Amino acid sequence: MHKWLCQTGKLSLTLYAAHVILGMGVLEFMGLLVKQTINFSLFSILIFCIFGIVFNVIWLKYFKTGPLEWHFRKVVS
Repeated sequence: MHKWLCQTGKLSLTLYAAHVILGMGVLEFMGLLVKQTINFSLFSILIFCIFGIVFNVIWLKYFKTGPLEWHFRKVVS
């Protein structure tokens, strides 16, 4: 488990963008961003973290860096 959490840091930019675009976007589309309980917020965070960790583990089996990290490096180098 510790290794999976460490790997998550390698895709921090990708996860940040995903939480805004996918996470918040899905909740907005479903009309679930307003007047929610703290329990709903915590559950949403938990679900996103689980999916993020699973995505990272699978992605890093095939690639060295995340998709947005790779593009960012290409742009700035």
